Amino acid sequence: MKKMKLILTLYFLFFSYSVQAFEFKGVMLGSPPSSVYGSFNDAFCNDAKTEKSKTYNDHSCMVFKSTVAGIPTALGFYYFDNKLWKISTFELKSSGHNELKAALIRKYGKPTVEKNTTVSNAMGAKFKNVETEWVTDEYKMVLIKYNGKISESSLNIYSSNGMKEFVLRMKAYKKGAVNDL
Repeated sequence: MKKMKLILTLYFLFFSYSVQAFEFKGVMLGSPPSSVYGSFNDAFCNDAKTEKSKTYNDHSCMVFKSTVAGIPTALGFYYFDNKLWKISTFELKSSGHNELKAALIRKYGKPTVEKNTTVSNAMGAKFKNVETEWVTDEYKMVLIKYNGKISESSLNIYSSNGMKEFVLRMKAYKKGAVNDL
């Protein structure tokens, strides 16, 4: 009997520590919008109004003045069925990319994938771009050094279930648009 208790205890401990929910800035993927209100006093939240916007979220919250690893940014939180599925940064300065990447590695561990590409600006100057990904069964986090502008990086975090829902909604939206021709 004691041996069975020990086995069950070890089994429980192993699985309770190996499958941890993803947390970012005090907010858990899968949590309701109230978790953003609880973590950010200045969150602005609203419901999606159009069919097209409902392919991305039912509800969203924006925090216009925040920081990530000490770098000023705005944050977007996106929900399907009152469950947080995506977190995005906006106007994240690329000058802080290396510090942010180091902080993410300290908190979340070694990245799963790192891709190096070259991007160029309007003047034709070329820059080494880095896309770093952390991927698990529960989430995907993507840090891009230069995202659209040489001056801006981006960090996007997606729940796996939310990505599946997004793909389904996008297909349904596109099918509806095709039927409207």
